[in-house]
Amino acid sequence: MGAKIAVIGLHQLGQSIGLALKQYNEKLTVVGFDPETAQNEKVVKKEIFHKIEADGEALVKDTDVIVLAVPADEVHAMIDSIAKWIKPGACVIDTSFLVQHMEEHAASKLPAESHFITAIPVLNPAYLDESGDVLEEPHADLFKNGALIICSGLSTQEGVIKTAADFAQLLGAQAYFTDVDEAAAIFAKVELLPKLAAAVFLNQSVVGKIHTDSHRLADKAFLHSTKTIENLHEIQEFGKSLLQNRESTLQSIDKMVENLLQVREWVESNDAAALQKFFAAAQVGRKDWLDYKRSLDWSAPSGSAKTEKHEVVEHTSWFGNFGKKKSN
Repeated sequence: MGAKIAVIGLHQLGQSIGLALKQYNEKLTVVGFDPETAQNEKVVKKEIFHKIEADGEALVKDTDVIVLAVPADEVHAMIDSIAKWIKPGACVIDTSFLVQHMEEHAASKLPAESHFITAIPVLNPAYLDESGDVLEEPHADLFKNGALIICSGLSTQEGVIKTAADFAQLLGAQAYFTDVDEAAAIFAKVELLPKLAAAVFLNQSVVGKIHTDSHRLADKAFLHSTKTIENLHEIQEFGKSLLQNRESTLQSIDKMVENLLQVREWVESNDAAALQKFFAAAQVGRKDWLDYKRSLDWSAPSGSAKTEKHEVVEHTSWFGNFGKKKSN
């Protein structure tokens, strides 16, 4: 039945991958596994996958592509645990934000004949406002109008990049190519730093304090500015994403501190004009970003990386003719 894909991690992302691939049921075998037994039992009833495996060896031993959709603090352990069963030539695609130094770790653990690449989904803008329990709900179109950010390093083989690009097309997402350091720098600013800022707000204002004025007076501004703490990348080892991407994290923190010190200077000097300009620019910037995000066409030149890299790759992927782009 063609290629076999294993999806490890069956919460919103993993289940949505399964739903997106269901249209290829007759040509692909898609199996699932979650480290939580209860989650496996929950998902098996939905009939999203051909099979839910309970055994790691059975899951990966004959699998062509292994997709990791687990929390960031489980990625290293998962790679370590499945490495001994991965067949020669198999490709591991990690979807977490553990971007920097992941190729080195994978190379030290996986069989020499296997491959590894980080490919991070940027999701359908229709689901931007999801929070709370809704974050668990899978969607067949979670990747529609989105992209798969394919992060390559100096040792990444072109064939692996092509496999990830084909996988993006199967999901209904646009393949977007970048290098590891660039991706880490961008995601530190737009993904890791907002969660860090939310943690700072919370620890500064309400953590460890019982029924204070901060608790009583905090309202919409506090609610919305701390909302992102609901969706951390880790489930226990919080902060692992920051440490894994240490260089980019430090650069982003330094830049934020620089900006805060500038604002402090304006406040201290009673510079109303500078503050007004600062907040007005932020308002316009947010609106421009949101308008752009909701209308973004990833296949257009302004919305995608160079496609030449995809077109020149010569490789027969595990997905056969699925997702292959014709050269112009």
